[in-house]
Amino acid sequence: MFSSFRKSESGNFAIMTALVLPALLLSVGIGIDLTEILRQRHATVYAMEAAGIAMGRQIEQGMEGEELKAFGKQFFESNLGPVDPAQTTLTVLLPNDAGSGGDIKLTTSLDFKPLFLTPALSSMYHNISHFNFEETVKVRTKNTAEIALVLDNSGSMDSTGSGSSKKRMALLKEAATFLVEELAADAKKIKQISKPVQFSVVPFAASVNIGSQYADADWMDKYGDSPVHHENFNWNSLKDAWGDTKKAVKQGNRWIKTGAGWGAEEGQPLTRFTLYNSMKKQIGENVIQAGKYETQRVCKWYYGSQYCYYTSVWVPPVTEPIYGAAEAWKGCVEARPYPYNVNGVLADSSEPESLIVPMFANDETDNGPTGWWHNNWIDDDYTGEPSSYTNIKRHTDMVKYFQPLPGSYASAMDSGPNFSCTTTAITPLQDVTTSAGLKTVKDAIDAMEANGNTNVPEGMAWGWHTLTKSPPFDQGRADSDNNNDKVIIVLTDGANTYTNLPSSYYDPDYIKRSTYAAHGYMGTNYDGGSKPRLYEGLSSSFATGSYSDANYTKAMDEHMEQLCTNAKSEGVTIFSIALDLPSSSSTISELRSCASESRFRKDANGNYEKLFYNATGGELMDVFKAIADELSNLRIVG
Repeated sequence: MFSSFRKSESGNFAIMTALVLPALLLSVGIGIDLTEILRQRHATVYAMEAAGIAMGRQIEQGMEGEELKAFGKQFFESNLGPVDPAQTTLTVLLPNDAGSGGDIKLTTSLDFKPLFLTPALSSMYHNISHFNFEETVKVRTKNTAEIALVLDNSGSMDSTGSGSSKKRMALLKEAATFLVEELAADAKKIKQISKPVQFSVVPFAASVNIGSQYADADWMDKYGDSPVHHENFNWNSLKDAWGDTKKAVKQGNRWIKTGAGWGAEEGQPLTRFTLYNSMKKQIGENVIQAGKYETQRVCKWYYGSQYCYYTSVWVPPVTEPIYGAAEAWKGCVEARPYPYNVNGVLADSSEPESLIVPMFANDETDNGPTGWWHNNWIDDDYTGEPSSYTNIKRHTDMVKYFQPLPGSYASAMDSGPNFSCTTTAITPLQDVTTSAGLKTVKDAIDAMEANGNTNVPEGMAWGWHTLTKSPPFDQGRADSDNNNDKVIIVLTDGANTYTNLPSSYYDPDYIKRSTYAAHGYMGTNYDGGSKPRLYEGLSSSFATGSYSDANYTKAMDEHMEQLCTNAKSEGVTIFSIALDLPSSSSTISELRSCASESRFRKDANGNYEKLFYNATGGELMDVFKAIADELSNLRIVG
C-alpha cells in the first residue's frame, strides 16, 4: 500500500527559451535540440519519480541509510531512457536527513549538450555550448499518525456485550489493544521516520482525569481566576466564623487570605487546591509524657476515724494529635465554560475562562428530604455549623474544610471532594514503535474500569487536546505538518448523561437540580447569569428553563455537535463507534454526524462512507480491524 505525492521544482525556462528562440529562426536543427531538451527533462523527472516510489517501498521493508540511497541511484539510472547517466548528478535525501522535510527528496542536475548548436552559432549566444538545469522530486512515504483513543468508562460498560459472554469493557480492552499492536507492527517497518505512529488514551465517564501531576501547571487555574472556580463557595463564611483576623477578601476574580490569623499564608489566594491541602484528619498522636504508675497516698474515713495507705495509680499519657492529609486531588477537572469546552482553544492566563479548573465537590448538607444528601461526607454537627444555618449556607460553608476531620474519614469514588472522578488519568501520546511506549499504552487500556455517568464531549475535548503541540499536552506535531494525521477514535455505549434529582429533592432554599459532575450543579447559574454553564451556547430553540435528564442530554449533544464540527474543520479525522445501542437511540445519529468521511471507501452510490460503526459487543473486534485497515490507508498519500 504505497502511493506518492510529487512536487516538481523546475529551472527557469524563460532564459532558456529566450536563448533558443533565435536559433529556431535560423535552423530547424535548433528546434530538434529544444525537443530533445524537453524529452530528456521529462525522462529525468520520470526516472526520479520511479526511483522515489521504489525507495518508499523499500523503506516499508526496512531498508535504510546508504544501502537505500544506492538502491535509489541504481533504480534512477536504469530508468533514464534517452538520457546518458554520465550527464546527470543525483542527490538523495532520506526522510530523516536535514532539508528533506520528512520526505524522500531527489534532486538531479542534468547537463544537456545540444546536437546542432555549433561553435559558430554558440558565439551568437554568449558562447553557450550546453545547458544545465536542475529538477527536484519529493515522494511522501506513509504519513505519521497521532491517534487519541477516547473510550467510554461509564458504569454501563460493566454490562455483558450483545453477542458475547464477555463484559463490554473486556471486549473494548481486547479490541483497542489489537488496534494498537497492529499499527505499531506496521509502523516499525518505517525506520526512516521518527515517531511514525503515536497513541494517547483518554478514558471518560462523568468527567475526565488529566492526572494529578499537573496541579502546578501554568495552564491550571492555580489562583482562582476562572469564573467557574468559586461556584458554590461562600468565602465570606470565614469572616462570619473567625472575624477580621482571618477572613477572605475578593480582589478581581480571586479571593485572598487576609488577616493576621493566617500567619505566613496571609496574602495567598484561596483556591480549590487550598481546600485539598487544608483538609486534615488525625493520623496518629505524639506522646508528650508517657503514661506511668505513680505511688499515691490515699486516705479514707471509717466510723469517724481516718486511715491512710499507699497505692499504685495509673496516670494516662499526655498526647497531642498528629494531623495528615485527609484528601488529595485525584486529577479530574471541570468542563470549561462555553465556547472553550468546544473550540479547542488552549488555556491562556489572559483569558481566565480558558484555564483548567480542578473538580471539588462540596460537602452536601445533612438535611435532605429523605435523609442525608448523596455526597454528604462531613457531618454538619461535627463542623459546629449553627443550627440556624439554612441548607444552602451549610452547602457553601467553607469553614468546615479548615477543621480537622474525624480520623475515620476515608475517600471514596462515590463521595468526597473527588465525587464523579472515577476514571484513570489520560495517557499522553506515546510512540508505539518503542517497547516502552507500546507498553505504556497497553497498560493504560488494561487499567480502565467501568464506573459513573457518560460525558462524551468532555472525553472528545481532551482527546483533541492530546493531539496538540501546545500545552496542556504538547507531544503532538504542529497542525501545519501536512505529513501528519490527527485522529480521534471515540466509543460509547450510551447517551450523554447528567443526573437530575427527583422533584422531592427540590428544597426551595437548596435547589441543586443535579448531582455534581464536570459542569458543576445545574442549579448554579454561570458567572452571575440566568442559566447554568451547560446551557450556554445552545440553539435558540433550546428550553433553558427546563431541568430534566432529557434536557441535560440534549444540551450535551448540542455541545458535542459543535465540538465535532470544530475539530474536523481543524483537520482532525474522527472515527465514532456506537456499542450495543438500540436502533432507536438518538446517540447513533449524533455519532454518525460526528464522524469524518473516509478518504477511500465509498458506498453503493459512489459517496465516501462515514467513519461510523454501529456494533454489538460480539462485532467490536471486527470494527477495530476495519479501523486498522482504514488507518493504514490513511497513512498513505495518493
